[in-house]
Amino acid sequence: MRAPLLFTCLLLALAIGVSTEGWAAESRQHDHPTETLSLDHGKKWSVDDPLRQSMDAIRSSTVRAFTLPQKDTLGHLAKTIQMETDNIIRQCRLPPTADATLHVFLAKLLEHGPKLTFASSPGESKQNLMAIVETLNHYGHYFDHPDWRDIR
Repeated sequence: MRAPLLFTCLLLALAIGVSTEGWAAESRQHDHPTETLSLDHGKKWSVDDPLRQSMDAIRSSTVRAFTLPQKDTLGHLAKTIQMETDNIIRQCRLPPTADATLHVFLAKLLEHGPKLTFASSPGESKQNLMAIVETLNHYGHYFDHPDWRDIR
């Protein structure tokens, strides 16, 4: 019950203009005050198993779509992003500041994921795919995710 409400609030916030542009973007999730990206006293945030598994699934699907950017792989990526971000939100157990940082990344994924299947041109799909790749690459700068590598 909580995950659909959070997803709906996130989409509503994006629709009315909460900016997720740039990496100094702010995020309003759960009951946290607005916060920006931050590290844990200069170190990356720890991840738990549900976050690790879901982000690995999103990364794997992104690599597939990046390698073979066709309608079916892009559609699969969009579905994977939706399913796995719902899972992350449902199982969120991070400290408030880490959670706020994570939600900046989730907002970017949720902003660009649906656009993969509704793009009006292959160029638009590629732009959204590249935004997802950039988001995942930046995620690795903030979270101590075992074996996380940039997508090139």
